[in-house]
Amino acid sequence: MAKKTKSEVKAPTGPMLSKFLRMVAQDIEDTDQNLDPITKAEALARLVWKYALGWTEYDQDDPGKVVMVHKPDWRAVALLYDRIEGKVVAAIPDDKNLTLPEKVDELAKANLNAIALSTQEPDG
Repeated sequence: MAKKTKSEVKAPTGPMLSKFLRMVAQDIEDTDQNLDPITKAEALARLVWKYALGWTEYDQDDPGKVVMVHKPDWRAVALLYDRIEGKVVAAIPDDKNLTLPEKVDELAKANLNAIALSTQEPDG
């Protein structure tokens, strides 16, 4: 049987990648700190929290001397907020540059149309 080329293989790469990422996330990560071993997923979660909260680096020789202060990263905060509270989805795509009253009008029309379509009697 001939080996298939890359162009012949039709695999959904998104779900496949997610599957492998989940598998690797469960691997145990060695830590160089005095902590119990943790999974890669937990290590990544801790790193995201670290960036979201910010941290201060101290000199190894003089623990009282501050080397650098890392301010909280808004992208990490947004990621955590979206994962914890759920991502907010825009009701109407903002590609028309509508004013707020126009957006409300469009949303009301869409809701009324959805109600009208769901209450119609089936033909036949």
